[in-house]
Amino acid sequence: MVREIAGSLPEAEEYTSHSMPSFRVRGKLFVWMSPKREAKGALALRVDRDEKQLILESNPDVYFETPHYHGYPAVLIKLEKIGRDELAERIETPG
Repeated sequence: MVREIAGSLPEAEEYTSHSMPSFRVRGKLFVWMSPKREAKGALALRVDRDEKQLILESNPDVYFETPHYHGYPAVLIKLEKIGRDELAERIETPG
């Protein structure tokens, strides 16, 4: 699902980072599988720094962060808890 959504965006390129699938546009990382043990299986998504806290608070069952991502403009997403439409909206909205 992530590959389908992210890969369909203009100029999106898939590559591997830390042995995990990742996507970037014009060299800028925007979505990747978190390589961190405490976030195993979570998708990391670059977000607007000013919106990060709102996103985290909007649905704590889906969105979270670990100390590694604290202060970084990204949220972690539990893929098993998010619907396709919401995931697509998040990925398609530049961060």
